[in-house]
Amino acid sequence: MPPKSMPRSNKRINKKKRSASRNDDSVIVYKGPINLPQAKNETFVVKRNCSKYVALTANGSGVLDTNFASGDVSGVQDWSSLIQTYHEYRVLGFSIHFIPYRNYVTTNQWPPMISLTDHSTNGSLSTYANAAAHESAELHTSWNDIRRTIKMDGVEEAVWTVTSSTFSWGWIKLFATGFANTQPVGGVLVEFLLELRGAF
Repeated sequence: MPPKSMPRSNKRINKKKRSASRNDDSVIVYKGPINLPQAKNETFVVKRNCSKYVALTANGSGVLDTNFASGDVSGVQDWSSLIQTYHEYRVLGFSIHFIPYRNYVTTNQWPPMISLTDHSTNGSLSTYANAAAHESAELHTSWNDIRRTIKMDGVEEAVWTVTSSTFSWGWIKLFATGFANTQPVGGVLVEFLLELRGAF
């Protein structure tokens, strides 16, 4: 015997219940994508202090004419791991601390030394006159410690560079002549303040 059909009044009640359940604010239905968009790594910037040591020696004519570049970060500690972790970097500033060897070898000489910072060119100085012509030039005795710092200045220097390449916006230079030929002069601690971004 076929089942009796539901009374018309009961159908209206069930329909109202289903409609109420769909409009209930406690029922949350997510209709967006399953794969949410990933945050761009470029927005995450990490600051790191890195340093390296450089030994200085006069050339065969007793001249020390050297410069340190803002982009010369390849020798800093952990650089090989940093370039595997981050895609881009830039140097906010760097400093040098020069300490002479101060050895009492009678053949050694300790002439005046000029230090300077340069935002424009990566050239050698060649003479005291050329070094002294720079606005930032400072005169020292090569027997004493020397500290110099240079910082990023302007949008042209605030360039992000891929870690497999280099970009320099400034240099710290040292010049002196009158050392003994090939005389070991001293050591320099070079310290960089880096920003890195774009983790792989």
